[in-house]
Amino acid sequence: MLQWLESISKYNVIIVRSNHDEMLDRWLKGDWRSYPTLKNSEKYMEYALLTLQGKAENGIIPYVINQKFPEFKCLTLNESYKIGGFEVSQHSNIGPNGSRGGGVNQFKKLSSKTIIGHSHSPARSLGCVNTPTLTKLRLDYNNGLSNWMQGSVIISKETLKAQLILFINGEFTTFE
Repeated sequence: MLQWLESISKYNVIIVRSNHDEMLDRWLKGDWRSYPTLKNSEKYMEYALLTLQGKAENGIIPYVINQKFPEFKCLTLNESYKIGGFEVSQHSNIGPNGSRGGGVNQFKKLSSKTIIGHSHSPARSLGCVNTPTLTKLRLDYNNGLSNWMQGSVIISKETLKAQLILFINGEFTTFE
């Protein structure tokens, strides 16, 4: 993660809090002795101590990122961040009003335009755009058919409109 972040460090990097971060924080609340291997025990101890000392108030991933890249903005769970009128602070693993996470059907009902990403699939409805993933399309947990795609979303400085950019076989499909 830190190696990839290094490759984009020249940009204004904003990191959205997500279920990926929260999974590590939940892991730290368990008992390291009950895990099937001791492989990660030292990191567990290091991160658990930082958490106990109150140094990782926003979670361990934002803490680790900000130790190496203090100029990066790691958003808190309830923090707003807008780009060109789009609220981009929500991963969407948590839905509006604390409901279970959702996709464009939940977020399109909000009073502000949003860009979300939890479902890893391109989608757009009213004022909500769901960005695809930048991960591999096959991971160990997404078995069977999948609507995942690789891609991203850009917001035009001139028009303040969001455009989905899809990557198929390494090619941009919607970008001129």
